[in-house]
Amino acid sequence: MSFIKNATLDGDDPQHRATLSFAPNFAYALVTKRAKPEQIARWDLSTLRAFGCGAEPINPDTMRAFVKA
Repeated sequence: MSFIKNATLDGDDPQHRATLSFAPNFAYALVTKRAKPEQIARWDLSTLRAFGCGAEPINPDTMRAFVKA
């Protein structure tokens, strides 16, 4: 439940340098909607090779908005 209340990425945490990230479509939509520009500016996603989406239908518009953010 904490993710739903504070939907954002930990992309600014240097201890967690993930190469893959998977989440359901609603999670990408929440991050896109709730992340503030100053949070997005701190994200370092350079180690990520792929984002995955599962557990529910994938909405292409959500994924495009997430990538654009």
